[in-house]
Amino acid sequence: MNTSSLLPRHTNVNIRFFIQHLWRIILSVKTNLQERAALISVRSWQLRTVLEIIVIVAWAVWVGRDYLNFNPQVFPFGGDFPLQIYNHFNLNLIPQCGICALWNGSLNGGQPALIDLQGAAAHPLVILVTLLFGAVNGAKVYLLVSLVIAGLAQWWLARVMGLGMVARLWSGLIVVVSGHLGGRLDNGVINSVLSIAFASLILAPAVDLADNRNRKAIVWMGVALALTLVSGQGYIEVWAVAGLLPILSLFVLRTGHRPKILRDYILAGVLAVLLAGYFLVPVLHFFPSFTKVANPTFSDAQSINFMPINFLMDQANLPNVLRSSYVGWVPVILAFLAVYLAPRSRSYLLWFFLIGIAWTFILSSSEFLKFLNTFIPQIATLRFPNFINGMAVPFLLALSAWGLDLVIKLSWPRLSVIFGSGKTLTLTSSWVLVLIPLVLSILAAYPVGRRFMFTHVVERSQPVIQELKTNTASQWIRTPMPDFDFVPVLFLNGISKITGVGRPWGWIDHTIPEPFKEAVYPMKNPDGSTNPGTLGDYDILLHPENQYAAVDTGQGLIPCQSSARGGIIDVSCSTTLPGRLVVREHSWSGWYVWVDGKPAFLDNNQWLTLSVESGTHTIQFRYLPWDVLLGVLLTLAGVVLAVWIIKKQ
Repeated sequence: MNTSSLLPRHTNVNIRFFIQHLWRIILSVKTNLQERAALISVRSWQLRTVLEIIVIVAWAVWVGRDYLNFNPQVFPFGGDFPLQIYNHFNLNLIPQCGICALWNGSLNGGQPALIDLQGAAAHPLVILVTLLFGAVNGAKVYLLVSLVIAGLAQWWLARVMGLGMVARLWSGLIVVVSGHLGGRLDNGVINSVLSIAFASLILAPAVDLADNRNRKAIVWMGVALALTLVSGQGYIEVWAVAGLLPILSLFVLRTGHRPKILRDYILAGVLAVLLAGYFLVPVLHFFPSFTKVANPTFSDAQSINFMPINFLMDQANLPNVLRSSYVGWVPVILAFLAVYLAPRSRSYLLWFFLIGIAWTFILSSSEFLKFLNTFIPQIATLRFPNFINGMAVPFLLALSAWGLDLVIKLSWPRLSVIFGSGKTLTLTSSWVLVLIPLVLSILAAYPVGRRFMFTHVVERSQPVIQELKTNTASQWIRTPMPDFDFVPVLFLNGISKITGVGRPWGWIDHTIPEPFKEAVYPMKNPDGSTNPGTLGDYDILLHPENQYAAVDTGQGLIPCQSSARGGIIDVSCSTTLPGRLVVREHSWSGWYVWVDGKPAFLDNNQWLTLSVESGTHTIQFRYLPWDVLLGVLLTLAGVVLAVWIIKKQ
């Protein structure tokens, strides 16, 4: 019997309406709960990400805690540290006179500020911290930030690979104390640490592009590569071009996505070149005038046969600490486990890391460099290729983190602990078997990475410094060689023009200016008659014939009053005879001159030189380089390209 027929017809309609309405409510509640659960999951994931980043940042700051001493007389350890920051002092001119900082007139006769690879004065991080804290303290800050960047780069790579939290955190922690960073600080080569840190950032977006086809990774990769190109030294830049590009070809050769991946990598490379244009254009413009000390025997390079041992050898046992890539036994064993356990579906990623290690070793080996030197003699200028082999560490630790993640995910027996109350605690045995070696591996690497991360006080005699000061700040002075620490101390005390400073590169067919005053050791005093006084361990010599600015009338020199701040030089001369004004500042494309407010022409000379008539004249020199302007326009084009790529996502 159909009971619905006993109900009024309108009652059936109400019941159907009620059921439909109730069903919509149930669906709405279900959707709301799902959205809330998804939101909670996202928030939980975001919270875990933030906590992991905080842990790595805190660890890096703890490891480099000695650099938090902001006394400018406290220098990071290492004999080459002063050389790394010489050209950073010039950045202090930016708030004083803006674009005058494009010319570095503080060393050896002056030079374009952006072409010096010894430092990293073109790097945005270096510029920022130098303006905030000064050259010495800024160097400590960006060294500390470099440790943070290196840790986050390794963590990011593990995250892009889809590894678990333990593997991500462990790899980000151990890389901070690995030998490829700490070992470079034996000589105080802090810009190498900066270069390695930012070069490590390239790997995560490179893998992300190949694995996930994430177009935003194009921008990240381009930015990381650009920041590497402007980070000084030149060695890691060689790796980024000659080392990384062949390795990335493995992803391009994958079937199915060749044209797309190739296009994306080319686009990232173009973006990097454009973003670094403000640095690359001046460097390429100056390059034909650039000369560098070479070592065709590559006596400081290591044989490829011994490079893998660097992963396991403590720095104290290495004949050259710059070769250090110490990580310890645990990461090496985990890397081998990754080779054994990695799924065949991701073999391309396995080969990427393995060939990355091998090619980095080959590129920096004595055998390969000697072979290249027979065809490209300029290769001999890479005197310390050991800086390059440290880039094998991020590849190895990526394999190690992968191996760790695969080991944790194996089917392990469970351990149960029954308490007196009857409660049971169940643990996976992998935590017991894996966690202890991980902690021990970090503890083993910590003293190795920390060995050279300390500071020392640098002081020089204040009477000597005061005696070296001249009536005009534009006179050149010289200090004893190779007392590298003396140069930054003089900069800190207001002496802004120092000649005779040892550099690994030089300017073809350009000599350095002779000093107006100099400090020498007494045994090197060639002429006691020019000695105004002996102060402690130094004789102070005066050379009045070596004027910064003077008019040569043919019958003698007439000194001129002058002031110089980077690319702004003002000279005032009074002469009864016509002659040639010579300003002991290197002449280069971009210098312009005005005499009494009217444009004039510079002579073709090493120094800023022009003819002047008799009388009193005001001469203004300004450095307004076209190459920097062109480079900045390219950088702006790179910013536009980056925005376009992101919006096209």
